[in-house]
Amino acid sequence: MKATVLIYSALGLLALGAATPDTARAQTLRLAVVGDSMSDEYRANDNRGGAYAATTLNWVELLQRYRPVDVGAYGTRPEPRRAGYEYNFARSSAVSAAAPAQAQGVAGYVASGQVTCVVQIIGANDFNLWNNTYQAYYNGLSASARQARIDAIVLAQAQSMDILQNAGLECFVVVTVPDISETPRVLRTYTDPARRQRVTSAIEDVNDGIRAAAALRGIRVVDINDVNTALFAYMTGDGSVRINGEAMDLVTASDEPHSLILADAQHLGTVVNGLLANAITGALGEQGFAITPFTATELVRNAGIEAPVIATLFPTSYRVVTGSRTGGGLGSLDADDGDQLQVRSTTSGTQRKAVTELTWQNVVAGDLKVVLRLRSGTSGSTLQVEAYDAAEHDWDQLLDESLGTSETARTITLQPEHQAAGTVVVRVHSSKPSTTTVQYIELARVDVR
Repeated sequence: MKATVLIYSALGLLALGAATPDTARAQTLRLAVVGDSMSDEYRANDNRGGAYAATTLNWVELLQRYRPVDVGAYGTRPEPRRAGYEYNFARSSAVSAAAPAQAQGVAGYVASGQVTCVVQIIGANDFNLWNNTYQAYYNGLSASARQARIDAIVLAQAQSMDILQNAGLECFVVVTVPDISETPRVLRTYTDPARRQRVTSAIEDVNDGIRAAAALRGIRVVDINDVNTALFAYMTGDGSVRINGEAMDLVTASDEPHSLILADAQHLGTVVNGLLANAITGALGEQGFAITPFTATELVRNAGIEAPVIATLFPTSYRVVTGSRTGGGLGSLDADDGDQLQVRSTTSGTQRKAVTELTWQNVVAGDLKVVLRLRSGTSGSTLQVEAYDAAEHDWDQLLDESLGTSETARTITLQPEHQAAGTVVVRVHSSKPSTTTVQYIELARVDVR
């Protein structure tokens, strides 16, 4: 399977903030994609990322997983669909000529109202190394052959736009074609700058055609080159690029998440895919779909990079909501030393419960994780952990699983809504049907990253 090259420059991409329209639509966005391997799921047939596969995600997967974006049901479909989300028609190795056929597939979902917006991001394989299309322009084409290729690319992309708009599509984003000419992989082999400029000029002509076609149809365009340039906002004085304090590797192709490019030297890593997602959602936001951009913290966390702990906080108070304290106290919660807060469950009723509320005050803002070490006095108990959402005045369940008699650690990520004016409140529930038990909490802390 040949892959789309999307290195764009040795630097990559930067997040663009989403515009906030006067009337933003709050519902989940149902999104379809026309594209190539940049958008074909990393976690499906292509299985990118090696040892880091679990957190190697492209922009489609990031939005599906972490934002109110629905790309359809996950499943396996006949070629050229393969495994992936129902509304994602992107296919590795696809060139612009494949866009109309993909658009025909998407159009049915648009016409039936199942899809609200479409992103078209295809064309890198029209100027690629694996299929010798880059080499053709580099080595020189006749003027007529060059123009015929450019016209065919623009025509295919415009036909796709027409198919989707004729199906009733109103929310539409088209992304311009990337230029790989200044990437290390190309520079090592294709050393003549004048001949590389031949390719760059052809891509510029294609992108001018795409912009003109989109403008004629009232379609938003995300310009890849503008996004590339914006990455300089993450550059420090020493020339390195740091996102949320993490130094990104601009040169090495590696599946390790600090590298902007995967080990295949062609595909973007998760961090840069998050930046691309931000650029795309910015254009969607201009059309009434306000989607929160990924923050610097999220960009690295979604890639499996844990930021360093900058503060460790222990509960400032606790109270027993259900049951009764039988041992230990507040001082028992700040160390893994055998001293435990012990809460006995209720002694009657079908479900015997022990509920302890833990409060942290003066919590500094950041990426927060609650770490608990605890056990039950009886096997087969149920553990539930909730955090208080002050804005909604309600409790959000964050964990629901079994708890045994062996001490175990649980790490739970808190969301911004669980941090109200520097206060975090968590409830720990232990229960067992018809059996009195004891909840033992050895350690409770909040790690701030």
